[in-house]
Amino acid sequence: MIAAAGRCSWLVLLVLVAVLGSDAAFLQNQLPLEVVLTTPSQLLENSTQSINVENGQAFMAVFSRPVIPLGSDFGTQSLPDAMVPFKVNCPVPGMFRWVTTNIARWDPSIAWPTDMDCEFTWNTAMKTFDGAPLVLRGPRTVRIKSSRISFSVADIASASANKATGNQWNAYRGMDDDKFPEVPPDANITLTFSYPVLLSALQSALAVVPCCGSNAGSSQSVRVLPCGPPYVIVDPFAPAAKQLQQQQNSTCAVVRLSPGLPASGVAILRLPKGVRYNTVSGPTSNDTDVYLWGLRRFRIPLRTNFQQPGSAAAAVEQENTISYRRLLMWLPHGTAADVTTGALKAQMYLCKYDDPYKWQTPCNQVPFQLERANKGQLLLTVPSLMPRQHYQLKVAGSQAIRDAYGLPLEESTTYFFTNEPAADLSYPKLATSASVMVLEPDAQQRPLPWPVVYRGNGSQDYEAQGVSVWGFPEKPAKGVAVLASDYTQQAVQGLGTPTQRFDRSFSALTATKVLQLSGKPGVQLLGAPTRSAYEGLSNRVMVVQTDLQYASVLVGDKITHLVTLTSPAATPLAGAKVSLTLYRCCGDAPILGPSCTTGSDGTCSVDIKRTVKGAYGSLSGLVEAAGHGTLVINSLTTPSYYEDETLQYPYVGELVMDRSIVMPGDKLHITGFVQERSGQGDRLALPKGLTTVNATIMPSFSGTADDKPIVIPVKVNASYGSFHVVIDVPAGAKAGEYSLTLVAPKTRPGTPAASSSSSGEDNSASIAMESFTVGNPRPPTAMLNVTVPDWSPPNSTVKVLIKASSYLGADVSGANLDITWTLPLASGAINVTTDVKGQAEASIPLGKLPPQNASSLGDQLSLTAVWIGPTRERIAETASVRIANGPVRVELSRSPTTDVPGVPFLVSAVTWLNDKDGSQLEGVTVEVYLKPNTSNSLANCSSDANAQLRAQRCQVVSGKPATAKPCTLALPCAANLKLVACALSYANGSTVLGVDGRPACSETPIGRNQSEWEQEPWAFLPDLGLLKDRQNYTIGSTAVLSFMNPYWRPASGLLVWGNMRLQKQKAFANLPKGPNSISITVGEECLGGCKAHLVLSLPRPSAAEAAQIGPSMTPMQLKLPKSKLFNPLAPATASAVVGLTVYEDNRLNVTVRVVPSAGASAAAALLSGLFKTSAVGIGGQVV
Repeated sequence: MIAAAGRCSWLVLLVLVAVLGSDAAFLQNQLPLEVVLTTPSQLLENSTQSINVENGQAFMAVFSRPVIPLGSDFGTQSLPDAMVPFKVNCPVPGMFRWVTTNIARWDPSIAWPTDMDCEFTWNTAMKTFDGAPLVLRGPRTVRIKSSRISFSVADIASASANKATGNQWNAYRGMDDDKFPEVPPDANITLTFSYPVLLSALQSALAVVPCCGSNAGSSQSVRVLPCGPPYVIVDPFAPAAKQLQQQQNSTCAVVRLSPGLPASGVAILRLPKGVRYNTVSGPTSNDTDVYLWGLRRFRIPLRTNFQQPGSAAAAVEQENTISYRRLLMWLPHGTAADVTTGALKAQMYLCKYDDPYKWQTPCNQVPFQLERANKGQLLLTVPSLMPRQHYQLKVAGSQAIRDAYGLPLEESTTYFFTNEPAADLSYPKLATSASVMVLEPDAQQRPLPWPVVYRGNGSQDYEAQGVSVWGFPEKPAKGVAVLASDYTQQAVQGLGTPTQRFDRSFSALTATKVLQLSGKPGVQLLGAPTRSAYEGLSNRVMVVQTDLQYASVLVGDKITHLVTLTSPAATPLAGAKVSLTLYRCCGDAPILGPSCTTGSDGTCSVDIKRTVKGAYGSLSGLVEAAGHGTLVINSLTTPSYYEDETLQYPYVGELVMDRSIVMPGDKLHITGFVQERSGQGDRLALPKGLTTVNATIMPSFSGTADDKPIVIPVKVNASYGSFHVVIDVPAGAKAGEYSLTLVAPKTRPGTPAASSSSSGEDNSASIAMESFTVGNPRPPTAMLNVTVPDWSPPNSTVKVLIKASSYLGADVSGANLDITWTLPLASGAINVTTDVKGQAEASIPLGKLPPQNASSLGDQLSLTAVWIGPTRERIAETASVRIANGPVRVELSRSPTTDVPGVPFLVSAVTWLNDKDGSQLEGVTVEVYLKPNTSNSLANCSSDANAQLRAQRCQVVSGKPATAKPCTLALPCAANLKLVACALSYANGSTVLGVDGRPACSETPIGRNQSEWEQEPWAFLPDLGLLKDRQNYTIGSTAVLSFMNPYWRPASGLLVWGNMRLQKQKAFANLPKGPNSISITVGEECLGGCKAHLVLSLPRPSAAEAAQIGPSMTPMQLKLPKSKLFNPLAPATASAVVGLTVYEDNRLNVTVRVVPSAGASAAAALLSGLFKTSAVGIGGQVV
């Protein structure tokens, strides 16, 4: 028995030896080494067709079993051939790597070049690390091809043509039989290529070839020049542009032909077959051509794009018709210097056909005037030109009249139709389709002239038939309904008989009718009746004459009205009724909204949620006050009621995971917090009676499509509202992303909804969500550390220190690091190599940037360092540097924000450290002043203005109210200036040291010069601006809001602040001119942050005030160009809003007690003042 057992053991041993000693790999027959997937997929197809590649197309192969042992590819050395499964036999740089032990990938280092024709070859001799050979079930070799190169003409530039025509020349537009592009003798031809070309190769390869029976191209040579951005060379006609950078690669090139093409000649610019135009591209596979034409014939078209009509039907098309009696005719090459306008006119004959649609009828001569508009254009004036007529313009040829290139004038005939001007009717109105124009009543109640300009007649149903006016001395609700929403024929008929009506008659020319509207206080509706059933009244305008003035503030659901008078003695008006109506479209009845009556402060408030929620329309209002008429308010702003449903739930939650990626078989620890909403505000409290919530995971770890979520009940700690749960991730969990949801009841315990939830309706709500990933990621094997300064001056050299490290202990010396950097106006790339310690240094010389690309204060330099690590893993690290001239950054706010000279503005400052965190500082003293933007900025300003500029200099402290020690400045004249802010000292009195010991300053452009004011005249009062004293507040703290009343006299005002749930307000009857401040206590209405809204109501000055204001305006204001519709002294309203960031008070009172240590003498005294205790608040501020 024992002997038999021994023989069995030897038999097993012999079998094992036979198996292990053979050449077969483990399970080789059951799992042969095969390619199961490739990118592109055609690599395994048995086809004779080649594979087309483009952009960054990579090659990847997925094998059926591991090919290499884990870690065998670590390091920077090249892999042995036995470990490379395929070869890309193309002259393209690239990188091969094993992504995993069974996935191989090759990436091109550049985009695939054009004209590539090469091979991809499988390594059929490859074996796995344990000896399994490759079983290839596809072709061993596959051909690879890329697209052919192409090029086209992007632009033609000609100095001589531009000079001859006053820059009117165009290479691509002209008469219908002209050939384009036109290439003058001195032309710079800009070519664009589909792939970068080597300009030196282009120079030797490009050829001009004769074409189409023309002798052009037989003697021309080609000269290649580099392009400037984007396509045209920097200065095509400067000698410096002749310096060719022979080794430059570019997708753009400028070509010059020498000599130029003859007039009317045509030639081919050819890139021949077989040219290798780039070191990595293939040779061109065929001839690539573009056509070029010489100078066109000297003819005079009506305009650059005029095309001769082939028929009367084609002639009346808008593109070919003439609309004006003054025609600009194009001179394609200008004229010779001795050609006069009279000589050109003598060659022209203009006539009109008797019948515009019968070209065989007589054509009668029409008189005209001709003048030279500029070098490239003639102005043909035909006083008798009439609509819908057919004309002929014949230009006779002349050898005596030549263009700037010496070409004689050739005969040409142009036929054109005139179109009928479109029918139109218009009158004064605002830009919107339905507008309200509020005017002050005339003291004598004289009629109000209202001009109506019209042309043609309203032949279409939708066109205006005239103008109708309805008057509403009182109760204009019907008129407002038509204005706002319902302007159908039926609604217009409901307005009754108009008080005035004008029916337009046909007029081929523009005509004017002046209506006389009532000059009495009241409301009048103007509109243009049409025959359209849908829009029975177009161009609706409501003219309101009243001395009422209105402003409002909307916060949350509450709208607060402020009613004042426009009269000089204006004060807030009590007893005014404000009523709101929501006008809806499409025949829906209006919804009457809330109304209120103003109190002694001129304000009243209403809640509009019930009116506007769920309804769509225009919210309008009426303000009525006895003896003051009616004011119509059109299209008030309404709140959006698209709310997150979770805001209605009683509970809010938060989830915190210990990590976001979990390996199968591991544990995920989760801490959660639940709070209950309380009160009307957003304050949170511990949940009462809530003992359990659910954490759900979706999908389940099984990964099936129909599985149910995993529900984990967790107990809530009543003392803190917190809970902790541990999730066991199964070892067989499917890799992927999972959602984690915290679910709580929709209602509080004990409420009827909660007790009836068992009826089938789901009473649970999601109150917090997170996600995590289950997987077994490859841990990082290396890291980069990039060190840069926090800030650097604009003209400095930025030093970049880089440290490469390997977690595997691999050699990191000689590693190539690619650094790319960007600025707003510049960018660049640097390649550095690490030393034996894995360290490298790079420099970015900002001071060497060209002026047009130079960095400025406030810019940010962003850079990215990329390293392909020892395991061929791409590792990237980013860093940024703020462009500054000191350790402190200053930002100024102004009230008002204005460019108008002479208007004083108040300044406040916010300061930050230029560190990585951008820490905010308070108590920094900042000096503010104005300076010229350039040395010529004050050239048109008076000596007094220059002196005023130098004299204005003041200081402000960050974190303090702007009115504590007001810092006010004013622009002395219309000029381009800079507002300079320099941080001088910290809160403790120490000096802020910038570059070379100078203050750290920032500059902001401000002001406009006279020409800029002429282009955009003064058209509105300065924006008000509201300045807060601090960036952050706590509940119970005081916020001081400062502003400048820059207007001509005291104003009434309203301040409303709060969040979506709670608001507070203050009204002011007499805010004086100049700096003002308002202090508010930040309460529950600002929990979570809030906004403060300020509106001012400005009356018209009295005659006596106006007489004083006029001389007080600066001379520059009096000379400042103004819009014709703008009166700086007219009544107006102004508004400003500022956000307040509010936190709950998180101050901690810390008590420090110092006692002698054991054995020390009790009499050992501590130095007085050695220790200091403070309460620390938000952001580490000492409070």
